[in-house]
Amino acid sequence: MRREDSVCVEKFRYGRGSMEVAVPERNYAYDIVPPALARTPSPATVLQTALDVPIGTSRLEDLCRGKKRVAVVVNDLTRPTPTRLLLRSILKRLRAVGVGEDIVTLLVATGTHRPPTQEELIEMIGEPTVSTYRIISHDCRDSSTLLGLGESPSGVPVVLNRPYCEADLRILTGTIAPHQSAGYSGGRKSIMPGLAGLESIRVHHSAAFRPDGPAMGCVEGNPFHEAATEIARMAPADFIVNVVQTGEDRIVGAVAGDMEKAWYAGVSMCQRVCECRAPGRVDIVVVGAGGFPRDRDLYQAQKAMASAEVVVKEGGVIVLVAECREGVGSPGFLNLMKRATSPSDALRKFREEGYGEVGSSKGYLFARALVKASLIVVSDRLGCEEAEILHSRVVASADEALRMAFAKVGANARVAVIRNGVAVIPQCGEV
Repeated sequence: MRREDSVCVEKFRYGRGSMEVAVPERNYAYDIVPPALARTPSPATVLQTALDVPIGTSRLEDLCRGKKRVAVVVNDLTRPTPTRLLLRSILKRLRAVGVGEDIVTLLVATGTHRPPTQEELIEMIGEPTVSTYRIISHDCRDSSTLLGLGESPSGVPVVLNRPYCEADLRILTGTIAPHQSAGYSGGRKSIMPGLAGLESIRVHHSAAFRPDGPAMGCVEGNPFHEAATEIARMAPADFIVNVVQTGEDRIVGAVAGDMEKAWYAGVSMCQRVCECRAPGRVDIVVVGAGGFPRDRDLYQAQKAMASAEVVVKEGGVIVLVAECREGVGSPGFLNLMKRATSPSDALRKFREEGYGEVGSSKGYLFARALVKASLIVVSDRLGCEEAEILHSRVVASADEALRMAFAKVGANARVAVIRNGVAVIPQCGEV
């Protein structure tokens, strides 16, 4: 942040570029900034250390000896996971003990998302790996590629990716970061929803398993997390490799080993990196989605609203800075809002109808924030017609968004800034 002529200027990631937001100094309340971190070794060194000393399991090199079918699960392009780096280290170790590319399958954990294009695969994992290894993008709708495993203890029908289930060595990769419903990403989320069938996702993503409010940093007593863990245990990974990153995608930690023990160790790292104090609730929150790929569409970018939801006052305004180069995203997200007369009506419909169209659960989370505060999206890609359906406003500049926000809540409104709403866990004190 810098100060110029009585304004506080913040630089937000916006798509693959950036956007400056100027907040009048008299209105500026605070900036939610994660704790300062000591300098860490290079990402390759951090990862090597984690792989050399896994948590709760033997080393990967020992686990893979004698295996005939190895599945390595990777995130799709909606996650900023350093997949190239992770695969480079994992595949090198596999080759060192004689596990060749002929028995290794790379599974893209898409959940309900579209499969990555060839260009996106190359961006994610590199052309040499794309050319060398068998790659399968999970399809939650293709019954021929799915396997039923029964029902979880909490009553979710468990249908998972067949190649994953039939592998005799299963490896998960990913990023542990704050998550608005699951508490933290990574670990078991590569399986549920990453490799789950639509039948399973419909039940698990319904209102019955949703926390009542934003759940970043919350796992204990969190039904969404607990149900996902139950499902993952029915086809558990043998080994995980997860990283912890700052909001600028700098790797500051990594864990490897047991699906749960290593993940919980990574959660502790993530908590130290992302938990930050918010002095009190404010009238206006300007929040960024963290740039591409987090703001590729509103379906992804809305995750940042959960952090703003924690610190905005009832009746306040959330200003979301997100490029949304692919528009709204999932049609089900838009359609839930389109059928609703208000955000409250959208919540009611989702609770009564359940997870219908793919993406409707994101509409539910979006509407929950709108019940508390108005929304103005700063985007030069979304249109006014879409904004009307979403019971929101869309403008192309942050200056215009702040003018509209002040007009709604008053010229003396207090403004908080969150440059990357998906990378923080706000701890809000009362005003």
